[in-house]
Amino acid sequence: MRKLLFLSLLLGSHAANAQTSPPITVRATAVRDTLFQQAAAVRNDVAVRLARFSTSSLSLTGLRTKTRGYASRTDGRPYRVKRHVIKRKRTTWLVEKISYYNSKGNLLLREKYQNGQLTTLRLRTYYTPLSSSPGRVFTFTQGDYLRRSTYPSRVNITARGPATHEYFYVPAAPVAR
Repeated sequence: MRKLLFLSLLLGSHAANAQTSPPITVRATAVRDTLFQQAAAVRNDVAVRLARFSTSSLSLTGLRTKTRGYASRTDGRPYRVKRHVIKRKRTTWLVEKISYYNSKGNLLLREKYQNGQLTTLRLRTYYTPLSSSPGRVFTFTQGDYLRRSTYPSRVNITARGPATHEYFYVPAAPVAR
């Protein structure tokens, strides 16, 4: 009888604690949704700025195709805003790597797809548009793992310190078959 009473008190206290604190998946889902919204904004911005592109293939069979997208500066000189590489593997895998750049040439977004499924998404945000070091890097990998890294500003010497990393796991919704 005492064991049963102790067990019910123990389970009751855990249930009360679970109700008062928000679940970690809510925060992780919010971070993931923010990441995908920012990535969509980068894609749209590059699509608006894209003025021309060039394509090259590595072999005659077309096993690797590289497409580079360019935008024009105010003085008319082009700069690269997008790079899209498609590799066809012998194991019937199709691997795509897409990179997006800002006007200074810094990497903003890198995506990797295998057979049309997103496997890696890395988004970099900078302190200022002209900064060369990222302030925050989001990395989303296959399996719904997410890492948010924050780096100290190199401009503000008093704020220097080590980078901080936060890790999240966002379970994907089950797929109906």
